[in-house]
Amino acid sequence: MATATCLNKKKNIIITGYGPFRTITYNPTQEIVKRLKKDYDSKKENADYNMQSFVLEVSYDNVHDLFEKLKEDKEDIDLLIHLGVDAHRDGISLESQAFSHGYISKDVNECNATNNCNIHADILTEGKLVTSIPLSSVIQNVTPALKFDVSVSTDPGRFLCGYIYYSSLQFSKGKSVFIHVPNLNITSEQFDEMYSSVKACIDEIVNMC
Repeated sequence: MATATCLNKKKNIIITGYGPFRTITYNPTQEIVKRLKKDYDSKKENADYNMQSFVLEVSYDNVHDLFEKLKEDKEDIDLLIHLGVDAHRDGISLESQAFSHGYISKDVNECNATNNCNIHADILTEGKLVTSIPLSSVIQNVTPALKFDVSVSTDPGRFLCGYIYYSSLQFSKGKSVFIHVPNLNITSEQFDEMYSSVKACIDEIVNMC
């Protein structure tokens, strides 16, 4: 007798943010991840996905260790969503691609991709990976309900945001999205509007997954 396939299997979602670095004493993505977890915990019994969340140190080693852990767990991951801050942006950016080279800026441990910080060997070769999620469709579907500007970006930078995104796209075979947010005060009304917009984008991405 053939084994029945479970059609109601919950999706497994990973969400990450980053901790403080340089002049960012409290990374707004820490608060976003905290609120996402609180919202998820309040409804997880009825959610159609399982969510794990992590706030990572802004270091190449910590990112490397995350993906090593995910590989060791051997659990099917359906989608990874990563959050990072960019103080030079005014709106939310959904990153469409990431690059494998150019990571020369030092992290919080004074490491970069050229001084043996457990960087994958192929990260040093030139190339790029592109998300399989239709980001323009995400924006089109959620824009009417948003109070915050959201756009597609093609350059996540060459620091930990770009590095985790490239590693994630490689790990997930394209089932990953990186979201850049501006550096807003977490007690402001504008931050609340940004959070609602980020959450709406994430909900739409999860639905598309």
